[in-house]
Order: sequence, then C-alpha cells, then structure tokens
Amino acid sequence: MQRSKDSSSRHSSHRTDSNSKNRHSRDKPRHSDSEEEDRTNQQELLNQKRQRRSSNSSEENNSEEISLFPNPAKDVLKVHSPGIIFNISILNILGSVELESIPNATSCNLDLSGFDSGIYFVRIQTSNGTLTKKIQVQK
Repeated sequence: MQRSKDSSSRHSSHRTDSNSKNRHSRDKPRHSDSEEEDRTNQQELLNQKRQRRSSNSSEENNSEEISLFPNPAKDVLKVHSPGIIFNISILNILGSVELESIPNATSCNLDLSGFDSGIYFVRIQTSNGTLTKKIQVQK
C-alpha cells in the first residue's frame, strides 16, 4: 500500500505542477491597447521601408536610363531620357533653383554658360518618375 500512496502522491504533485502552469498562463496580462497600437505602428513603418526600397530600385533603373553629358560640363549639358522629360531643375549646393526648363521631349540641351564652377544637382521629372543626379560645372 505504501507504493500506491507514493504513486498517487507523485501523480497528484504532477497534477499540481500542471495546474500551476495553467494558472500562470491565465495570470499573464493581456496586451494593452497601446502595445497593439505600437505593433501596428511598427508594421506600418516596415511597410513604408519596403515601399521606399522598391521605389529606390525603380529610381536606380531610371537613373541608368537617363543620361547627362558631358559631366563635368562647361557650357552645355545634354539630357536624354527614354521617357518624356516634363521638367528639369538645376539646383546649387544650397538647394536654390538656378535654372528650370520644361522640355516636354525625350532630350534637351541646357545652357550652363552663366553658371559658376561647382557642384549642382539636376532634378529631372519624367513619365517614369523624378530623379536627381549630381553634375560638376568646370569653367
């Protein structure tokens, strides 16, 4: 009989452990609204990052297709794109617009004769999107 008591006591202690595990899992607090909101915000940020990556890759493809030459440029910058160029802006290093053109064509020549030597950014709006490239003007 001693054995059966030991055996039953083992089972009962095992049951107690199992019950205590269940009790602990029930005692855990549920996620609050703010934690769920944080998770939602994190998911939105991840989605935005994915969108940026995909738009960056299309921008890189667009970048390879649009050509600016010569670079460094002296008096004229030639721009060629497979898509229609709606707008071109040349900005100085501080971001001020130095020249703006609306070619509505696939290529154009920009007059840089009045530009000082330095680094400029060419912002090109095409049917494929907007792209910014760096150029150097040397006099």
